[in-house]
Amino acid sequence: MKKNQLTERFQAINGFDLNLLTVFEAVFIYGSVTQAAKQLHITPSAVSQALNRLRGYFSDPLFIRHGSHLEPSTLAYSIHEELYEAYDILLAKFQGLHVYSKKQLVINCSPFLSTLILGNIFNIITNSEPTCRLIHSINDNSTTTIDDLLTYRKADIAFDIHAHNSSTRESKLLCSDQSVLICSSSHPRIGDFLTAEQASKESFTLLDSDNSDVIGWQKKIDEALGRARNIGFVSPSSFSIVSVIEHSELIGFIPLSLYNKIEKTSAIRKIETDLPHPEINIYMIYNKSALHNKFFANVVEQILMSF
Repeated sequence: MKKNQLTERFQAINGFDLNLLTVFEAVFIYGSVTQAAKQLHITPSAVSQALNRLRGYFSDPLFIRHGSHLEPSTLAYSIHEELYEAYDILLAKFQGLHVYSKKQLVINCSPFLSTLILGNIFNIITNSEPTCRLIHSINDNSTTTIDDLLTYRKADIAFDIHAHNSSTRESKLLCSDQSVLICSSSHPRIGDFLTAEQASKESFTLLDSDNSDVIGWQKKIDEALGRARNIGFVSPSSFSIVSVIEHSELIGFIPLSLYNKIEKTSAIRKIETDLPHPEINIYMIYNKSALHNKFFANVVEQILMSF
């Protein structure tokens, strides 16, 4: 863009505070002043003041309260549709100046997924850029948490068992994993094979997740049992589930790759069964606009090639 064109656009905004757009997007996404304030690390009062300024500028209420939720007005939807993609690119480019100049990447995934992929990814990244520092953050098996992390650039890449496709986000399937049914090595009732009828009399562990694929598989298992399972323990962590199973009479499904890693060091054993075995897909998720950075684009390409 030519210098005089940029000058004209400065004049066109007529003193408008562009920081208000960040507040607008946060309120649009969360539908809550309190949640927007929490994500932006400012006070709810500051968010409310910013909204009042936006309402005055656009001569529109923008967000209308319905119960505890703020619903966008028609104009607010239009503003979001017009600005979101450009704003996302701006954030990504700013992130490129601030983060990638330091050669630092934040990878978000569950403890279980970290055992499968982080070793390879560390080697890929350090081979591409030896001075890069890799930071691992952990999620709670919530699709909302991962979306928030990417939206607000708290993570560069997330790995999840659920795809997160949108106009600004890319999800790439890296690999798939099977699951196995396990019990403690000293379980008093269960032999090498467990029928659906026998399983219906046992108590299960349950992986706590809002992932639609996980929920779908859980329903298939209940259908095969002919009833809802008796659930004795719920956790978002496969490692916690293994720990409880090896010290109890509960049974449950865990990823095959995890079982292969720990079968010789944990007091558990695999059970053959006619119950459906959940399949686990592992996705790499990132913001499309981040690919404008050559270092990041190269890292993504190398990861996809390696898997």
